[in-house]
Amino acid sequence: MPLEKGEVVVHRAYGRGTVTATRMGGRQARVSFGVFTLWLDAHALVPTGTGLRLVGGTSPSPSAQPHRHSTSFEAILRMLGDSRRPPPAPAPFMSGRPAAASTPPAEGAGGGRPRARRDPVWRPNREERPVEDATVLESFRLGIVPASQIVQWTVGREEEVAAIRTFLRDHAEGAVLVEGAYGAGKSHLLRYLEQDAAAAGYAVAAAGFDPSEATAAFPKKAWRRIVRGFRADVDGVPHDFRGFVREVAARPAWRDCLGDHRLLGPFLARVAKGRADETDWDWIEGRSSGEF
Repeated sequence: MPLEKGEVVVHRAYGRGTVTATRMGGRQARVSFGVFTLWLDAHALVPTGTGLRLVGGTSPSPSAQPHRHSTSFEAILRMLGDSRRPPPAPAPFMSGRPAAASTPPAEGAGGGRPRARRDPVWRPNREERPVEDATVLESFRLGIVPASQIVQWTVGREEEVAAIRTFLRDHAEGAVLVEGAYGAGKSHLLRYLEQDAAAAGYAVAAAGFDPSEATAAFPKKAWRRIVRGFRADVDGVPHDFRGFVREVAARPAWRDCLGDHRLLGPFLARVAKGRADETDWDWIEGRSSGEF
């Protein structure tokens, strides 16, 4: 059966995913499984319905009922309480009796009794609780770990983390391959190691590669992905790729280690003199062709 954009499907090996694109009349679909995306034949996928609404895709049927147990972020905040908002003011008193609160009439004609509008009530919490608690609950509701607190919510993997830290201290070139079955926690481990390496003073880059979009046969595409996910902390201030290059060019010692580099040497010289324009940045970030 042809698949459509937005459908939730199940693969016997990769698990549950969402169709993000189709081709060949829906006989092939590009499915996002959260941390990776693959093109698969429709006969290898079992559709389970529409799980989300995609821009440009078909909307779900109007008769579809909303999820009864959906929880919004504001509902989480109401559950936790927000100490920053004052409690609702009490009703005024007149002659020892509370004044009657006026209720706007219900819309529409008819002699029926108007219904009172029930606005959400914010109650002060008994203790100070940061908003991060709400983000943790919302992340767990979605089945993921909050990225900003992944170090605090990681248990175990001491052996793997120790092996990666030993590799980082080794100045020899090489790579570490992380293998595991679907759902074993490979992506979680990589996100943890990304923050751990950044805290240790390393520049890190998180990049995902789809074999149909960025492969080893097109290193320029791979470089663009790396630049896009680049992060480096300099004196406690996080920087993206451009900010980091500007920080390097502002320090005279860059010539001692990068001055003879075939590509970075001339480019850093232009940045240091304030002559690098948008065309130069597009070139060094792999978004344009030509020579420097």
